[in-house]
Parts: sequence; structure tokens; C-alpha cells
Amino acid sequence: MTADQSMTRRADAKSSARSKPARTAPTGVPSLISADMVIRGEVRSEGEVQFDGEIDGDIYAKGLVIGEGATVRGEVIAEKVKVAGTVEGRVRATRVELTASSIVKGDIIHTALMIEAGARFEGSCRHSDDPLNDSAPATPAELPAPSDERVLAATPAPNAPREREAKLREAAPLRRDAAAAPASEEKPADMQQMRQTGGKALAQKANLR
Repeated sequence: MTADQSMTRRADAKSSARSKPARTAPTGVPSLISADMVIRGEVRSEGEVQFDGEIDGDIYAKGLVIGEGATVRGEVIAEKVKVAGTVEGRVRATRVELTASSIVKGDIIHTALMIEAGARFEGSCRHSDDPLNDSAPATPAELPAPSDERVLAATPAPNAPREREAKLREAAPLRRDAAAAPASEEKPADMQQMRQTGGKALAQKANLR
């Protein structure tokens, strides 16, 4: 091989290397993972992903649509997530949408959340301004323990019914006496009034005669 031939080959190699298209940024066309795909491991994408298969692992994407019939067993992290299938794991996204056919068994950390009627959600949800970097669990806040005063007030005394019955029995004779006293006092007054009215009537008759 002559020197001219070797120089020609090197020039051709350089020109071919320059002619290779550079790696472009992801376009608006989503990457499609069909329903017959079963993945063991995580999936990472810098663009949109339409996932219709089954995965045992985490999914990281800019935008993610989990189709009806798809199953994700792992954590989902994306800016926008639309769930129409089944997710068994935590979801962290700026915007989360659960359609009527969705089944989510796990926590949701979100900035905006929309749930359609018919969606099944078993877990806790929590608002976050930065859900993509917020890894804290979305457990609900624990209620404060009741104070001793509340416990004592809510716990009835063991002899409370017996003490009430005894008080009622003691108060029963007093009520009977109080009810009978006005009647006994009213009878003499009524008789005196009758005698007085009767005497006046007889005197009037005598005067008329």
C-alpha cells in the first residue's frame, strides 16, 4: 500500500465520521412499550413513555402514560403521570392523573392530583412543591395521644349505675310528699270557700223572705 492510498483511506474515515448524525434531543413522539413486553429492572427515559406492558422495577421518565392493562411493580417518578392500569408502588410526580380504570396500591407524592370516579386508590397522598426530589413517605399525621383528663372523663365509674339507682330511690318519697302536700292544703281552703258561699246564699234567702 502506498502512502497516497493510506492518506486517502484516512480522509475517507474522517469524512464518514463527520457525516454521522449527531444525537438529537428527544422529540415529542413517546417511546412505546407494548403489551407483550415483560421487563425485570428499571426503565429510564428523558422523554415521553407509553407503557402498556409489565415491569418489576422502577420507571423514570419525563412523561409517563401507564395504559389500561399494564402493570408496574415499583416506584414511578416523572413530571407527569397518567395511570389507566395498575401500579403497586409509590408514585412521585408533579401532576398525577388517575383514570376510572386505574388501580394504585401505594403512596402518591404530588403537586397536582386528579382522580376520576371509579379509580381505586389504596394508600396515602401528600402535596409537595418538589415531588421528584421528595422521598419522604406520604404517611398521614398521627393524632395526638389523649390526655389523662380526657381518659378519666370518658371512663365511667364502675358503681355509677348503682349510685344513680340509690339516688332515685331516695328522691322518690320526697317527690311523692311534694306532690301530695298541695292537694292536702287545697282541700280545707276549698271547704271554707264552700261554707262561706253557702252561708251567704242562706242569708240572701232570709232577707228575701
